[in-house]
Amino acid sequence: VIFGCCDTTIPPRPTESWVFDQERGTWERQSEPGASRRYYLALRDAPEPFQMWLDKKSSEVTVKCYPEVAAHQASRGLIEGRGSDVKNEISVRFRLADLTQQTDPVVDPFRVSNCDSEEMTSVSLKEPYKLYERQQKAVTK
Repeated sequence: VIFGCCDTTIPPRPTESWVFDQERGTWERQSEPGASRRYYLALRDAPEPFQMWLDKKSSEVTVKCYPEVAAHQASRGLIEGRGSDVKNEISVRFRLADLTQQTDPVVDPFRVSNCDSEEMTSVSLKEPYKLYERQQKAVTK
């Protein structure tokens, strides 16, 4: 199976359509009855890219990676919604490493600071929309 195209690893989302309701004068989203439930169950039963075990006695956490599942999930994010030809052009490479074992780990590009200590910036939006508190702090940053 081409990476990103495994329906067992990453179940396809239910299809939806928009229909204009003449009586109400609004657009309504429609999907197949039960499709959301089937999607939820497929997601729940899909394999996880990582499994973790905690040994309380030894205070150790064991993490097992399933690289094929991780590669499918990474690929799906790259190809989804971009047409059928792009899946043949995707090449996914990844490496799992323990940062403490690397002599010179380059992690700065992956550091993400949060905005908890920032002040909230007031942003006016058309009613009834408004930003959440965390969104207002992100705008400040």
